[in-house]
Amino acid sequence: MNTEISFRQFYDTHLRQKAISFNRKKLGAIIAGFFCRLYIVIFFISITSLILGFLNMFPFHEFGVPAIEYFFKGFFLLVLSIIIVGHARNRIKEDLVPKYPGLFKIEQSVTIVALVFWAIVLVGSWFIGTNFLGKEFGFAFFTKWGGTILTMAFLMLPFKLLEKVEANFSTKYKNAMLPEIVKYANPSAEYITDKFIEQTVFEESSLFPAQTIWDYKGSDYFNGKSDKTAFEFSQLHVIQREERRSNGKSETSYTDLFKGIFYKADFNKNFLGETFVVPDISREFFGSYLGEILNKKTEGLVRKETKLVYMEDVEFEKLFAVFSSDQQEARYILSPSLMQKITALKNKFSNDMYLAFRKGSLYIGVSSTEDFFAPNLFGNIDDYETIEKHYLLIKNLFDIAEELGLNTRIWTKE
Repeated sequence: MNTEISFRQFYDTHLRQKAISFNRKKLGAIIAGFFCRLYIVIFFISITSLILGFLNMFPFHEFGVPAIEYFFKGFFLLVLSIIIVGHARNRIKEDLVPKYPGLFKIEQSVTIVALVFWAIVLVGSWFIGTNFLGKEFGFAFFTKWGGTILTMAFLMLPFKLLEKVEANFSTKYKNAMLPEIVKYANPSAEYITDKFIEQTVFEESSLFPAQTIWDYKGSDYFNGKSDKTAFEFSQLHVIQREERRSNGKSETSYTDLFKGIFYKADFNKNFLGETFVVPDISREFFGSYLGEILNKKTEGLVRKETKLVYMEDVEFEKLFAVFSSDQQEARYILSPSLMQKITALKNKFSNDMYLAFRKGSLYIGVSSTEDFFAPNLFGNIDDYETIEKHYLLIKNLFDIAEELGLNTRIWTKE
């Protein structure tokens, strides 16, 4: 069994020079990333400028009430601010934080960057919308509007090319470094950069039910065996589409269904029903008493035929809620020993963790907006701690079967 101490020696002899080489080549990826974000700023300024230009042109004076102009402009500025800050926060958490963790060590840094983005967009938009687009309808007004829109469309091509440059650097890094780490951690395992868990596997877990899966993509596929147990996992980003009817109108929304690492392994016990272990959000926000009441109210809503199962492990109950189609089988599967191991595994990953015991398999979802295996472009790529972080994550995932005791076969499970 390899040890973390010996991995330092492995790093020095097999990975260090590769990491140094990538550290020297990262400037191009950083510049490409900078211009990609600059385009996003310009795009938002342009769109917001068109809206503010329209407001400046609108004949509010014809209403004869000066306050109307201030009301509508203030209202639209508030709505635009909420949209801009909300979008900026989501983009920063999903795009920048995973790629540049060195820039976001402080918890409030995401909000600070989002507010800076908001200020730049509003100031730039107000200046352009007021001074460039004009205040009256006419040929010049529409020419400037059309020119602004065409410019944004024209800049889309270099934006996509620069985005590709940044992505290609990350892919090359992974292709060079991760196979070596995998070979060290588990020689029987396999790693493929651009492959991911099949959608049928994700759906058969029933961990994240969706009305419709609108987009399904991923990366960094691993598979192998831990003694008797076959496993596979990858990063996934799954977006769902939901349609609702409200006041006779149909509303469509697109939201993240799951983003993080999705894992599947053979389970060591036979079972007929299905059992789900999910983060106990109700307890976390409303306390034990109200949390249990809410959990009881929600049973069967997300996954039909399942009911809340009360477990005896106090620490486990603080973290998870268990829903199962068979109460007795759920307690058979979730033995006291396994609950302790799941709690330890949750503490090791620290992110929200979901588990499903279904159709003879164990499915685990570890939620995160982070690209776990991407290089830190604003740090030293050849820094040992950076490479060790990737190694420890891979090793922890490879060791799930052993840590949860899945190699100990029960009864007829071979």
